[in-house]
Amino acid sequence: MTASRDLARLAQVPSIAGRFAWTGAGWEALTNDADLLNRANHSGSQAISTVTGLQSALDAKAALNNTVLQYGGATKFQTTSAGVSITGTFSATSDRKFKSNIRPHDAASAWARLGQLRTCAFFYDLIGTDYTGWIAQEVQPIYPHSVSEVGGEEGTHLTLSRDEIIADLVAVVQDQQRRIAQLESGHDSTQ
Repeated sequence: MTASRDLARLAQVPSIAGRFAWTGAGWEALTNDADLLNRANHSGSQAISTVTGLQSALDAKAALNNTVLQYGGATKFQTTSAGVSITGTFSATSDRKFKSNIRPHDAASAWARLGQLRTCAFFYDLIGTDYTGWIAQEVQPIYPHSVSEVGGEEGTHLTLSRDEIIADLVAVVQDQQRRIAQLESGHDSTQ
């Protein structure tokens, strides 16, 4: 009696009800195979440990340190132990529709920020070569939005986006060019 009562209860489970029926000789499908195999018709969850070899297969994929994305047969993005290699153009969203309070950039404040940066030469251990740039910990007080903390194999570390620094450099160069043009026009008029 207990087995038939358990089977009756099992037949009421939403993922089984209407799809299978107990006939006494076994379960009989009440719907076609395509409906039974359609993932949209499945409900609930299943522990990874119940699928033979799934966890080890997922772990092996996660351990890959050489992710490659290709387009048209050419490698465009590749991760390596030294970092990321991008071939082609890298672009970020910069559409006006995502911006507000747009105003001219103040060259004087840009110059003040740039003047605080310490550009240095160093051996970049991560990629094994000499490099020129900045130290994120030193940049953070000057450009706080340009420095982010991320986690990785070596624990957490800081990353640096150069966009704000480049914007400041462009503003300063444009301001200097304007001043040079003014000086040259004043010099020409005195001759």
